[in-house]
Amino acid sequence: MNCGGASGSILEPVWEIAGGASGSIPRRVFGRLRGAPVARLLDQVVGHREILARLLEARSEDRLPGTMLFTGPDGVGRKLVAHALAQAICCPVHKHGCGTCGSCLRIAHRQSESVLWIAAEKNQIKIEQSRAVLDFLSLQAWAGSRVVIFENAEGLNPQASNALLKILEEPPPQSYFFLIARSPRHVLPTVRSRAVHIPFHPLAAADLAKKVQSTAQVGAFGTSADATGGVPAWMLEAAQGSFARLQDLMESETRGPSIEMITWWLESPQAYLRPAFRERTKERLTASQIARHFQGFFRDLALRRAGVRRGLCFPDQAELLERAKPWLPQAPSIFRLAL
Repeated sequence: MNCGGASGSILEPVWEIAGGASGSIPRRVFGRLRGAPVARLLDQVVGHREILARLLEARSEDRLPGTMLFTGPDGVGRKLVAHALAQAICCPVHKHGCGTCGSCLRIAHRQSESVLWIAAEKNQIKIEQSRAVLDFLSLQAWAGSRVVIFENAEGLNPQASNALLKILEEPPPQSYFFLIARSPRHVLPTVRSRAVHIPFHPLAAADLAKKVQSTAQVGAFGTSADATGGVPAWMLEAAQGSFARLQDLMESETRGPSIEMITWWLESPQAYLRPAFRERTKERLTASQIARHFQGFFRDLALRRAGVRRGLCFPDQAELLERAKPWLPQAPSIFRLAL
């Protein structure tokens, strides 16, 4: 794991690994506390076991970095891990969080005075929000540990980030910052250089299925739970490791109509003149969703042209993709236009 220039051995596991197998879970880190309810957020995290093991090891040894940058695709659990660690940091009972004390319960419901959530407003985190962070930390002496979670760290504008640079570089004792972004390159270099970078990767299909089961969404398909959690295999593949994308697929009302519209378009490039085509795209939100499905289809064509057959948006539409072969030479340029 890339630590973004941080010193020390924070991400070097030293605990005994259960069974001695590579990638196994340290017993002390992941042994569930007796009687711990679902309010212990760590128990809700799916995947990212190595990341959790190393961060919790650092937490147990009081060497958790003060400023961390979590990057990765949307819907893979970055925000939940930050939320779970905030709960563990503030718990007065156990260093990994107990899930039963008042602090844990308040943090689980985002009602704690010890955790401040900062979200971008119109894609920006502004200077006023940075001042709110400084005011929040100034009350630390009255409330013990303090945690600030930036949900959209890429939204920090230069003025807002400049106001925080000193405190990000040297957080006060018992103060922690979690910066969440899609990619480190989307975060200002002056902010990025002051944080330990922890990259999160797409979830495995098995982890996605487990997440579906844990959130009680299996019954939506009228299928019995199996190794894929009752979710069609093509849907797990199309989700590309993102639970947010999987939820979108499960709830999508535009994917089926979009496939039909793609079929029309393959039959005739003038398909957009059809009354049904126009009717389906007259609402802006619906039109945007359909455009994304078209974009995904052209992306699949571009991947197939490059010989890639995995990670497709439409793995269940092999016949339609085959019919679109004549468009393969133009697929990369069409996909770029769709962006």
